[in-house]
Amino acid sequence: MAALLVLAVVSWLLFLRPERFEHAEGAGPLSSQTSSGSTSMYAPGKKPWTGTFGSYLLCSTTGEAITVEGIRIRTPVEPINVEQKLRKVSQKARSADPALTYLGGSLGAAPDLPDGRLPGSYQPFEPGVRIEQSCSDLDRSSAGFTELLFVLRVGDAGGLIDRVWVDYQVGGEEYTLRIEWQMIACGNSIPQVDGREVCDGTAE
Repeated sequence: MAALLVLAVVSWLLFLRPERFEHAEGAGPLSSQTSSGSTSMYAPGKKPWTGTFGSYLLCSTTGEAITVEGIRIRTPVEPINVEQKLRKVSQKARSADPALTYLGGSLGAAPDLPDGRLPGSYQPFEPGVRIEQSCSDLDRSSAGFTELLFVLRVGDAGGLIDRVWVDYQVGGEEYTLRIEWQMIACGNSIPQVDGREVCDGTAE
């Protein structure tokens, strides 16, 4: 009888627990400062090759600290490997060098890019990382930032990430930020994206 009572209580608590709220950019506490669209990167002659995609600036729209629990990706064309890194640039470093900015995309694995080392401190993404940067601070040209980077290693097929989900907690509530920017490392298996060719020299 006691076991049945415990089971009933657990079931009731699970029923009362609110579901994780999934939202698009601009509709929740965590922002990546991106809209929808795509970035395509053309393959060099030598394969396999590596490219880094960035400009995902993680920040809090409410000013509250956010705990990131996990990052999930959808890969219609699966790369050989995908790494997620956090690049942090301090306000001090950016004030000293106004040209220091975000990475849209580049051949190579950040921080070691063909044009030299990309400034900033780096760490592999791990669950539990805290985002304390307020989005309102990013309006200042000298503001520091935390940038989420995706490092793709691909072969002849190429690689395509067309959706990213960032699971996080804030204020005891669970959320998921849905990022709809597509990352395209060109190759033989890349399809049309939204009805257009993205690896024929026409992609923006």
